[in-house]
Amino acid sequence: MEKKKEQKKGHFALCFKEFKFCAIATMAYILISCLICWLTGYGQDGTQVSFIMGIPSWAVFGVFIPWIIMVIVTAVYGFVIMEGDEEE
Repeated sequence: MEKKKEQKKGHFALCFKEFKFCAIATMAYILISCLICWLTGYGQDGTQVSFIMGIPSWAVFGVFIPWIIMVIVTAVYGFVIMEGDEEE
């Protein structure tokens, strides 16, 4: 009975650790993305916007690049850092 209780406590701690990482990473991604988009694209009309391969530069630097970085960060975390909760 004690082992089962201890096992649930360990499972909760592991899930909570992963939740904290995901919550912090998501909040950072949203804040950085919105800030970059606002700084580089807000208040510009169509004549002031520069384009990179047909995409507005604010979208490239504020949406696509942070998104690609987040995919890489979460993949590395999921495949390398994240621990399993395999039962022994």
